[in-house]
Formats: sequence, structure tokens, C-alpha cells
Amino acid sequence: MLEIRRAMLADLPGITEIYNDAILKTVATFDTETKTVEDRRAWFEHHGTKYPVLVAVEDGIVKGWASISAWSDR
Repeated sequence: MLEIRRAMLADLPGITEIYNDAILKTVATFDTETKTVEDRRAWFEHHGTKYPVLVAVEDGIVKGWASISAWSDR
């Protein structure tokens, strides 16, 4: 069964894999270089309770993720 929950640091490899696939195969992001788990860790730690990262997990595998961020720091 698919579970939707807040992401944890342990989910970063799965989130990174999905994100890198999008970088290489879609136009869903403006990034052009793949990211490392450490790159994504800095991004993840920037989020908090106000701007959560969510994951969809099935059988212990991250199948999808979503996040919200502040639109502008102004």
C-alpha cells in the first residue's frame, strides 16, 4: 500500500534518484547537472515544518516526492 508521509533523511537517496531522472529526461526543472545526496541534504535541511518535503513510499521504496518552498525571500 502506498503511504504518504513527511520525508526523512533516510529518504534522500530515493528523492535524489527521482530528481536526477527528471533532470536528465524532462523539462520539469531548470537544473541541468545531476545532484548528489549531499546536495539534496542541504536542500532538505532548508525545508522545515512550514515548507515540508513529502514522500510517497511503497514497500519501503520512495516512489515519488513533493515539496513546497517560499516563492521569494522578499
